[in-house]
Amino acid sequence: MSVFVNPLKSNKAKFKEEIELQIYNHKKVALYLEAASQSHRGAAKHYEDGNYELANLSNLEANNQIELAMERKKRLVKSSL
Repeated sequence: MSVFVNPLKSNKAKFKEEIELQIYNHKKVALYLEAASQSHRGAAKHYEDGNYELANLSNLEANNQIELAMERKKRLVKSSL
């Protein structure tokens, strides 16, 4: 006994899965950029307070978050081609 698989339904399921992955990646990029923004605000506050060591650490943290966002963004570009 063979089971008929509807290829159209299969393509729809694949498309839906790809869209869900796109949404997930967009949300991750947004979270990384929000974290970077928060770290940059923290760096500015530390600079105002004269705490340059913490300001530099906050800046480094922000840059790391931006790098993570860019890596995730590259996945978005690759998957949309």
